[in-house]
Amino acid sequence: MEINEKCSHIYELVQQIQSVPVRTKTILLVGAHGSGKTQVLTKVAEDLDTIRVNLNLELGKRLNEVPEKRRALRTPSFLDEIIDTYQKGEKPLILDNIELLFSPELELEPLSLLEDAGRQTMIIVAWSGVLQNGSLSYAEPGYKEYKTYRNFDSFTVSMEE
Repeated sequence: MEINEKCSHIYELVQQIQSVPVRTKTILLVGAHGSGKTQVLTKVAEDLDTIRVNLNLELGKRLNEVPEKRRALRTPSFLDEIIDTYQKGEKPLILDNIELLFSPELELEPLSLLEDAGRQTMIIVAWSGVLQNGSLSYAEPGYKEYKTYRNFDSFTVSMEE
């Protein structure tokens, strides 16, 4: 994996998204756990003068204040709140460590949630999974967080290519 190559691909997508109307401004950096997504996104954040947010940390703080039965209902508004808090003008916001969105207890559709968030604000998301034959997966088969998507609107950059 060449960090600069992945960053360049992300920068190209950012420019493309800023220049034409799109359904969602969500970019997924797709790769297996330990593939270097955080390293790439740290460099992108630095180069674009934007912020990389640890979503698990920020969302976890907010969810801890909510009774368990209400957490799923509050998560979308908390995600919007986090984005609003850290957004810097027209610059993309980077979301890393998104595992909490896949918690089976929350019963969310994480990709839909991220794509909805990307309708208003450009977000670049570290996605722990695989992009293969037009299908996007999160986690590995056998894990409770495992999900597969065949239809999605997000732009993707694969760590594997």
